[in-house]
Amino acid sequence: MQLLVQWEDEVANRQVQFSVDYSIEHAKLTIDQVIPTKVFILDRDADSAKKSIGVHTQKGRQLLVDQFTNSGRLEELTLEIGRRNGLLIAV
Repeated sequence: MQLLVQWEDEVANRQVQFSVDYSIEHAKLTIDQVIPTKVFILDRDADSAKKSIGVHTQKGRQLLVDQFTNSGRLEELTLEIGRRNGLLIAV
């Protein structure tokens, strides 16, 4: 299954769009892939995006996935996917 999610990285003043592939087998949730697809540079004064940039390199993808994971948002997302699918998840 696949989800499109956005993470607002307030520290870097950007919003990152991710494609998240996951599977559920035998009541177990597995995040298979987290792929950043686009970065929106935010204009806080106008409360909108100034610019968007596609993510095309493996190094750029890995950097964004690492930052997303380190922010704790991947763990929150995993719990939310589990809740939406009626799974109890031990952290």
